[in-house]
Amino acid sequence: MVSIRSGVPAVVLSTALLVGCTTAPPGPDPTSGGEPTRTATVSPAPIEEELTADGAPFEEARELHDRADYPLAPDDAELDHVHYFLVRVPTDSGPREYAQGTAVLDAEGVPIAYEVAPGEILDYVEERFGLPPIYLVVLNQVRRGYTGMLYAGDTINLDAQTILTVGDINGEVLAEPAPDPLPPQR
Repeated sequence: MVSIRSGVPAVVLSTALLVGCTTAPPGPDPTSGGEPTRTATVSPAPIEEELTADGAPFEEARELHDRADYPLAPDDAELDHVHYFLVRVPTDSGPREYAQGTAVLDAEGVPIAYEVAPGEILDYVEERFGLPPIYLVVLNQVRRGYTGMLYAGDTINLDAQTILTVGDINGEVLAEPAPDPLPPQR
């Protein structure tokens, strides 16, 4: 125990505790008018080094999302990609925990939209329809923003050819940039 009467051990202890410490950098000069400004130059990365929203390298993401275990669009599709995904045809495997909403089907029985039920999670909705992770975020980014947030009553677009016309978030329709490439719209 260090005692106040013993000045030498206290000095040695305080010196030992401060070893490796440095002084704080100087603050702004009060006569210069405020905080210093900082600038940085950022160069865009080449496409080969581009990262996806989940932090994976672009090419790795393409390989992941081009896997054969996700259903593909028919071979006669005019454009086979939306952003870095191959266009997929959803198949409804039925309601499950966190994906209890209602599928909207086209005349052939293919799911084209989805009405979100309370408490749902996007990953489970994608799983229900056999779609790769983040696919529905890309299909819905124009009208819902680039988000996985779901609210009860939201309409989720499941069809790559209705990106510009189907979907809403919490009762609102946004007008965000479209993915590139964008398949032909109907």
